[in-house]
Amino acid sequence: MFVIEKLNDLRLSAKLLLIQFFCVIIPLLATDTILVCSIVKAEEISNLKEEKDVADAISYTVSNTFETNIVLLQNIYTNQYINNFIAMDFDSPLAYYREYLNFKKNSLYEIIVASGPLRAAVYVDNPTILNGGFFKRTEVIEKSPWYAKCLQERFATTMVFDYAAYLGRTEQRHISLLRVMDFYHKGQGKNVLRVDVDYSKLLRDIMSAHYEPLVYVCVDGKIVLSNEQKGGVTAPFEDLTTKIVTQAAYTKSFIVLNKKFSVYVMPVQTVKLNVVKDHAGIIVAFVLVNIFLPFVFMYLVNKSFTVRLQKLDNVVSEEVHSEGQLNVFEGTYGNDEIGKLIENYNKMALRMNAMIENEYRNKLRQQETNIARQKAELLALHSQINPHFLFNALECIRMHSLIKDEQETAEMVEKLAVMVRQNTEWVHDTVKIKDEIQFIEAYFDLQKYRFGDRLNYKIEVEDCARDYLVPKLGIVTFAENASVHGTERKGEPSWIYVRAFADVQNLHIEVEDTGAGMTEDELSSLQDKIKHVSIESIQQNSKIGILNAVLRLNLLYDDCVEIAVASEKNKGTLVSIQIPLESADIMRSLTEGDYGKSFTC
Repeated sequence: MFVIEKLNDLRLSAKLLLIQFFCVIIPLLATDTILVCSIVKAEEISNLKEEKDVADAISYTVSNTFETNIVLLQNIYTNQYINNFIAMDFDSPLAYYREYLNFKKNSLYEIIVASGPLRAAVYVDNPTILNGGFFKRTEVIEKSPWYAKCLQERFATTMVFDYAAYLGRTEQRHISLLRVMDFYHKGQGKNVLRVDVDYSKLLRDIMSAHYEPLVYVCVDGKIVLSNEQKGGVTAPFEDLTTKIVTQAAYTKSFIVLNKKFSVYVMPVQTVKLNVVKDHAGIIVAFVLVNIFLPFVFMYLVNKSFTVRLQKLDNVVSEEVHSEGQLNVFEGTYGNDEIGKLIENYNKMALRMNAMIENEYRNKLRQQETNIARQKAELLALHSQINPHFLFNALECIRMHSLIKDEQETAEMVEKLAVMVRQNTEWVHDTVKIKDEIQFIEAYFDLQKYRFGDRLNYKIEVEDCARDYLVPKLGIVTFAENASVHGTERKGEPSWIYVRAFADVQNLHIEVEDTGAGMTEDELSSLQDKIKHVSIESIQQNSKIGILNAVLRLNLLYDDCVEIAVASEKNKGTLVSIQIPLESADIMRSLTEGDYGKSFTC
């Protein structure tokens, strides 16, 4: 507790310096020392293990290659069929050729020799055998040193390393296994079996391993294999130098056919250790910089913290202005956490000052203005639709009265009363779909007095769609248009379908008729008017029924409604209204006083 109390009394700058010394400088020096020692030790252990693994891998690769070739040599050497063949006397070259083909067919020659990368040949002292293929005459190798050496060591398999132009090829390195072919006649004859190790493949296997250290495989003072990428198969074998022997980090030996193979793995270049040794002065200077620069940087960080915090404290501590406004932090304050704190404080102060300056009252006045404008627009639309619709209804009664008696006229007036009541009681611009449908049924019943069997209708409304809101006389306008412009223009009977249903995302309302339909030009003109409908466009058109309904739908749902019209001449017309279900749900849940509220699609 004593330490905490003392720390609480220190200034922020002093606390930052203590953090710098105890949490940065001292741990930095300690960890740097431990780290350097650990790196040195770890690299020594890692390098030794890597060098041993490389030596083991090279030894395995070379030994396995020679063992494969030794097995091949032994199979050929002990093969009775081959030994009998080279001992035969042939009457003519043709007889030899036929017997040779028979030999290839019945022996394991194709499996043992002809397949794979292994190469072998039998040199025979038999003048009746032709020189070529698997069998060759000893006369082509009589002067070769390796042939003499093989005859000298006839009771054992001999390994030779030579650099020569073998069988007409260019000079290159060869590693071969030799054995006198005397399995059935020990110590007799000059026939020799030679199996050549695939030197190129062996060298590729070593190179493709991508060992990091240099590796030298040596026999009898010669470097027979290396991953140094110098010379390759076309260069003579190099001599083993004293430098390789003395500087090798790891050496391993193994025996193949009484030949001692030595693998010398050179040390891995330790870059980090070399840097430590070669640049000790720079490292010392770097450690000193690690102490000096943090002090300078901490001083700057200290200033960055304390200066802005002190200014912010002064701004917050000052009394508010006489007019009741909060003080604002002036000047730059950066993008860090302190800067964000100052920025948020300024935003809060400005927001509160703006509210004090009657921002809230200004918004209220703006909302009142918008509501008044919407009411004025609706009233203008109402004044247009009322006489328009009533005129059509009364005209229907007038025409029917000319051809019917008083009883039917009374029934028509009763139907009209339902419509007039719905039309005149215009407290709100919205009505539930089920009430609008009741109005449509009354209208269709009234129209049937006029058109008789020429007018047929069917109304389908799902229960889930009955309580959603639409503009009053909105659907009726489309139904009326289907009756007047569809049925009336078509001399034969027609149908009108009114449907309302909802899916997962939208509320759908459809009015379809099988009446006169429209031409392509008429349809295109109507679609364009619907797309660009406005108060001004309605005022400029003499026929405003559909455009009025479209505009009121857009006003009610803030342009979220999609209205599509499809029509074909003498086939009929389909009007599809699609309202987002989210907006429809919100509108349905509003009270009557909130009907003017807008929504976002």
